[in-house]
Amino acid sequence: MKLFVAFFFFTVIASAQVAFPHSSSSGGISSSERVSNFTVAGAGNDRLEVSNGTQNENQFIPTFWSYRDTSNSFSMVFTSSIAGSLDNGSSPLMLFTTTIPTQPIFTNTNEFVWGPAGTYRAIVNRPLFQWRNSSTRLMTIAANGNVGVNTETPTALLHTVGSVRFENLANASVPNFILGTDNSGNVFEYPASLLNSGGSGGGTSDADWLKPDGNVPMSINDTKYTNGLIGFNTVNPTANLHANGTVRFESLADSVNPSFMLGTDSSGNVFEYPVPVATPSDADWLKPDGNVPMSVNDTKYTNGLIGFNTVNPTANLHANGTVRFEGLSEKTAANFILGVDALGNVGKYTPVTGGVASSDADWIKPDGGVPMNINDTKYTNGLVGFNTNNPTANLHTNGTVRFQNLSNATTPDFLLGTDSSGNVFEYPVPAPAEFDSDWLKLDNTVSMSINDNIYTNGKVGIKTNLIPTRSGNEDVSYYSLFVEGGILTEEVRVTLKQEWADYVFDEDYNLPTLNEVEAYINKEKHLMHIPSEKEVKNDGIELGEMNKLLLQKIEELTLYVIDLNKKIELQQREIDKLKNKQ
Repeated sequence: MKLFVAFFFFTVIASAQVAFPHSSSSGGISSSERVSNFTVAGAGNDRLEVSNGTQNENQFIPTFWSYRDTSNSFSMVFTSSIAGSLDNGSSPLMLFTTTIPTQPIFTNTNEFVWGPAGTYRAIVNRPLFQWRNSSTRLMTIAANGNVGVNTETPTALLHTVGSVRFENLANASVPNFILGTDNSGNVFEYPASLLNSGGSGGGTSDADWLKPDGNVPMSINDTKYTNGLIGFNTVNPTANLHANGTVRFESLADSVNPSFMLGTDSSGNVFEYPVPVATPSDADWLKPDGNVPMSVNDTKYTNGLIGFNTVNPTANLHANGTVRFEGLSEKTAANFILGVDALGNVGKYTPVTGGVASSDADWIKPDGGVPMNINDTKYTNGLVGFNTNNPTANLHTNGTVRFQNLSNATTPDFLLGTDSSGNVFEYPVPAPAEFDSDWLKLDNTVSMSINDNIYTNGKVGIKTNLIPTRSGNEDVSYYSLFVEGGILTEEVRVTLKQEWADYVFDEDYNLPTLNEVEAYINKEKHLMHIPSEKEVKNDGIELGEMNKLLLQKIEELTLYVIDLNKKIELQQREIDKLKNKQ
């Protein structure tokens, strides 16, 4: 193919000053106008066409168009070659030229545009060349030579809209200039001295640290200093070192006898304070000798009130919040019990009924005494309320009720139910009209046996009361049955609303070539039309559709095998013929 195209260009150039008219008949606005069409035997649809690139009547745009469907190699190649002895001089080997002719052309059909020097001039206003990917304009060369990447109106020799990347540049240790941009993004060279001197026009230079010789540090290991104030997270430091936020000291040397400690005043300024700290010291605990405890194992005492979670204790031990007693010794006969008054003050109470006016025994034993053991028989002549202090029935519970280890009955005469206020009553079996059964028999009555036929006209959730509406990116709101934990069954039958995969055997079915299949697998890592592992994990699969896609692949494989068998049989016949000639 390369040799043919080179020959084609050679023929045109060799005949540059010889009349060679060729006119194609117009096929109308919607038809193509092919001047030439080239291919080679056995190349399928691979071809090169010279055609009219516009569909507008009575207009002509010469167009080279190549097409390839036999492999994913090059679709078109321009090659220019010379003899080795001619590899010299300044004339380019391949030339792309745009011009405006300055003399009349085509006074008859035997004249060409190009001619001797001086008969043409340069383009001034419109762009010269443009590279596109479909309709996306990637690169443009303007008439003044400016090259634009991702812009059609370049204003510099190289104008890019977007990021620019320089990779594997050679390293230079002492730069004379640095690259920078103005406010419009134009790139210029700037003296490297701007890095450390601020220079003329370099007022934006900001070196927070300097080396002792006044230069800018070039290495993280350089010794640095400042004669001014240093601020971290603040632009107006008021001390030699001013940190707005946390400060961390790591790997400090240990000292066993500190003379001073660091502390701050109310403004956060750090000062040294003597150890032990003087008057403002606040030791909540003291040792019996009056000193501050220095170890968690020291014996501690206080002659005043102690408060936990309160700064104004009103008792010897005042806890604002929970109190926990752990590891207490066990006693079998209590003389007193601990209790609190309305203010939370702890006092001793005699553990007998009526011993204290505020005693409140919710349960009474049959003899009228207070139960002292969890196994005591208890009774009440009044109303009993659980989680409510205003019971309205003999037994009134505000919340859940649990019956455990009830005996089983096979034929109930009544069942328990509640009215709209929660009052419990007996209801005859079968239940009345307001009964709510999740499952109904086909005759619309309540199921009484596990063998009854049941149905529902709504959505059904098994082991879940949350009916999902999406699975990954897929809408599943129209499904009727949702099961948490899996389904085990002997048989599943799926009926399809859409077509089955037998369309593979239609004459107009576009069966991909094996080269296309290979290229797709190498790129996508899964078969065409089959969802990827990521899609299956995110969205799940639909059984009917998945079986159709699998059948499509089996039918495609069958066609490949049939085609391969025909080729093998043809090859075998050729082999047999060759054998018979011997």
